[in-house]
Amino acid sequence: MKHKPFVLRSFAFFVMISISANALAKPNEGLVTEIYHQALQKLPPMMQNTLTKARVQVDPSFSDPDHIAYQKGKSIFVGKTFLSLATFWGQRRAITDATVVKTTGLDFQKKSFHHRNVDQFLIATLIHEAAHIYDQARDFTALESNAIVNCLNDGGTTGLSCELYRNRRFSISDSHTFLNLVGWVAQSSLNHRRLNELLLSRSPDPYEYSSPQEAFAVNLEYFLLDPEYKCRRPFHYEFFKSRFDWAPFPSTTCPELNNTVFVTDPSSFSKTSMALDPERLYAVDYLLAGPGPEVMSRWGHAMIRFIFCPKNTPLQESCRNNTANSIVLSFRARVDELFINNAMGLQGKYDSVAFFYPMASIITEYNTNELRDLQSFEIPLTKEQRKKFLSAAIYSHWNHQGRYYFLSNNCATETLNLMKFAFPENELLQEVFATTPISLAETLKQIGAIQSLQKRPGYSYPSKLRVFSDAIKNLNEKLGTSFRSLEDYASWNETSKSRHFANLQSLPRITLLNLYLLENRHYALLRVNTWSQIYRSLEKNGDDFVINDSYKKVSLLNRNTSTPGLLLSSKSYGMPLKNEVEDLNDSDLWPRIDEASQDFKSAREHLQSKYAPLLNDVVVAEQRLRVLQALF
Repeated sequence: MKHKPFVLRSFAFFVMISISANALAKPNEGLVTEIYHQALQKLPPMMQNTLTKARVQVDPSFSDPDHIAYQKGKSIFVGKTFLSLATFWGQRRAITDATVVKTTGLDFQKKSFHHRNVDQFLIATLIHEAAHIYDQARDFTALESNAIVNCLNDGGTTGLSCELYRNRRFSISDSHTFLNLVGWVAQSSLNHRRLNELLLSRSPDPYEYSSPQEAFAVNLEYFLLDPEYKCRRPFHYEFFKSRFDWAPFPSTTCPELNNTVFVTDPSSFSKTSMALDPERLYAVDYLLAGPGPEVMSRWGHAMIRFIFCPKNTPLQESCRNNTANSIVLSFRARVDELFINNAMGLQGKYDSVAFFYPMASIITEYNTNELRDLQSFEIPLTKEQRKKFLSAAIYSHWNHQGRYYFLSNNCATETLNLMKFAFPENELLQEVFATTPISLAETLKQIGAIQSLQKRPGYSYPSKLRVFSDAIKNLNEKLGTSFRSLEDYASWNETSKSRHFANLQSLPRITLLNLYLLENRHYALLRVNTWSQIYRSLEKNGDDFVINDSYKKVSLLNRNTSTPGLLLSSKSYGMPLKNEVEDLNDSDLWPRIDEASQDFKSAREHLQSKYAPLLNDVVVAEQRLRVLQALF
């Protein structure tokens, strides 16, 4: 086939536009040249210097409902749809304009990209394909090149792991820093990676999740073309800015950024919208819960603790001691059913979500209910690094929804991935690989990413087992009982217990306090176990759907507010801006949450009446607690 060549000289390099003389009218030839020229002007000089022999060609036979161009070798091929769209060049027509849709035959409303008009979309398409050419050029940084040479020659590491460099094939898309940034995280080793599924509705174009190479090309489009990219994806923007030494839209300033999260009350389905002030952030800790008896908790639980100081007070160590000042980020499996299924957890059937909890509720959950220790290891950070980490956590809260595997993608791996996302410049951290909370703590200590545990208040929160043991010892002395454990106390004969409760006034205050501690825990566990028995009976027999229907309604709202990005308009992506969150708070969201919670409460009351005999011990235990409270 004969071709008519067009040569464009720009930025001291040549771009060959090869177009079939029979396939196009001359105006379209000129349009392709002009569009590519404008795309080239958007590229960082570093990329321009690498793309000196790039070619753009027209493939009149190429017609794909999902793509309008493709890349092969050092050539970009544009198809018929690209040429159809090019007829609208310069008109700044919306990509969803009825005439555009009719002319191209494509319904762009079904696509989830955020390019504003036809001109920008065509430029983005050529940038996208140019990104692939650059990525395949193996244009490494000086540090990367030295590491690769050392690893290939003699296995030397130059202080970095050869595992991260030995098999590099792309300029950017297989760099460990970029992979951690875009969600392609280490699974069984640093080089064995998988996509940690993110929230598709918060992506500018979900095509980015098809491969690391597409992630690079899509994000480069928005880095170069969208002024809001630096606000929507600040960590991605900083990566590209540093890598290319290039800052698009330097005069663009971000509006006030969102610092709002939804804080969960684990004792109910209630949520609270809370703004976290980065200026009041005193410290960030790696929070470790000790091992538990369940399959999913026998290796501990990893969390991140953010310690704030109240307004109008100095940022100082004493802020640690008041748990009301701390908020905890905890990656957990979101269970939408009434019971957790271990098999589903092992198979990755649950969503992995970044929950925020009050520190006080975490202490109750682990120290009191599960009798597990909590250890708070400070992460040594500067003020700016603390603010950056908080921003990364908030970003994850709004955008993250992965798959939770008890053994391979759990609280430890998710917490580590967040740390890598927040601090891509920390090469030692990028090398870390761990799959259990306890091993992660040890590894982080070895590289200086967390400090050694301090055995003092604000850092160490021991299990309440010793407190309960002392309470039992006191009861045995004052009441003449012979309990040996909490299990013994839980099985206390009802007749004997009633006799002792009839003479409470005669007991010393310390004994009353100990009795209250034990009764409170007994009541909490008895209530949970009894209701679990009722729910399992309903699930097994299918004889009462009231609770299930109301639970599903609450569960749906729990799903949406635990990953609040689900509640936002698809017209935006990444980190929501403050006005978008304010609009959400002004919507009917909170009335719907209250209504669903009330429905669930009504359903429980219905069951309480139906299963009154089974709940009798719970009612009696609650009455005893009230009697004890009245004596204080």
